[in-house]
Amino acid sequence: MLKRRSRAAASILFVGAIATVGLTFAIAGFLANSSDMSALSQQIVLNIFLQPEADSLQAETVRNKLLALPEVQSVSIVSSGQARREFNERYGTPIDSLLPENPFPISFVAVLRERYRNSVGMQSAVEKTQNIPLVKETVYRSSYVEAVETRIRSSASLAIVAGSVLLVIFVVTLYTTLRNGIGLTRYEANVLYLTGARRSFIAAPYLMFGLGLCLVGIGVGSGITVALYANFQQAIPWISVFPPVALAYAAAGMLAASTLICIFTVLRTASARS
Repeated sequence: MLKRRSRAAASILFVGAIATVGLTFAIAGFLANSSDMSALSQQIVLNIFLQPEADSLQAETVRNKLLALPEVQSVSIVSSGQARREFNERYGTPIDSLLPENPFPISFVAVLRERYRNSVGMQSAVEKTQNIPLVKETVYRSSYVEAVETRIRSSASLAIVAGSVLLVIFVVTLYTTLRNGIGLTRYEANVLYLTGARRSFIAAPYLMFGLGLCLVGIGVGSGITVALYANFQQAIPWISVFPPVALAYAAAGMLAASTLICIFTVLRTASARS
């Protein structure tokens, strides 16, 4: 009996610790990547060009209408002269030597609110800006938007799959170990029941045993995670942006799964009747 319980305890501790470490880094990777994507999404802007005949006073009116759109967070104006200077700085050839007049109309750079920085939100904003008088054309980098969205979906899917696999392995291991290794059998439960013991009395020591092992396993895994972070944050770039809250999320998830499985398994066995 002692040997069986020792093996059960070691199994729960080992799997609990490994699952905590793996789940923490899966969550951390997702959160760190989401933070990077949030920064990249700030570069998703609309370039709005006015009709060539629009003057500065009309441009200010259009700007106010753009700011009134729910999708728009901020708007900066690019005058014809500024666009001309930027073109000359970029290509190194004064445009005056190529064209008789400045071909650049007044334009705007509109930054959208974060929840609209996706293909659906961008398209909605484009359609609304096109309905504003004097707006000739609205463009954005659709390929960049699609690339950001693809990376967000990929990182989310990877984190979900990795986290789910680890949780399933932990849950299955915990269930089978509790059923077969902690010493409470259907025969023992039935004997205790026939002697007048309540189900809660039968289950309590085994439930505390199982939860205690899970807590220790989660604690060991948390310690390993912190040690890995402290020692490898310089060697692995993305670990340097490790969100500490990831460890809290992982520990909470593991604790919730442990509690539910322990209660289910032990009470189910304790309520058995032969």
